[in-house]
Amino acid sequence: MQNDTRTGVIIMGSAGRDFHNFNVVFRNDPLTRVVAFTAAQIPDITSIESAYDVYPHMDAEVSAVGYNPEQLADLDAALQAADADLVLYATPVNLGQLINADKPMVAVEYELQEKGCELETILADFDYYKLAGG
Repeated sequence: MQNDTRTGVIIMGSAGRDFHNFNVVFRNDPLTRVVAFTAAQIPDITSIESAYDVYPHMDAEVSAVGYNPEQLADLDAALQAADADLVLYATPVNLGQLINADKPMVAVEYELQEKGCELETILADFDYYKLAGG
């Protein structure tokens, strides 16, 4: 966008509640233009797009499958070609050390704050189901 002086941002690794939180922060920010949420929205990353053929249930969360060398190379090329000034990533790995994008990459931390003991119950039920051969 030639006359757009806002900072173009790519936000990767955000899904669910994180996606909502990032959207709330950036949606009404007059200084920011969100270029893409998640690597899945960056065009021309064929090695990552093909993961959806194998794992169609992933929706927009690519980092769940990790990044192999071909995907890292494709991601690097796509980030360099993207009309963005900054990449924010909330992934378990340090993407800034794995690719050589020509724009700043900033790791965004997040944490889970559990309310009640529902997660513990879900995990116990899951373990029981797996042990029972379900």
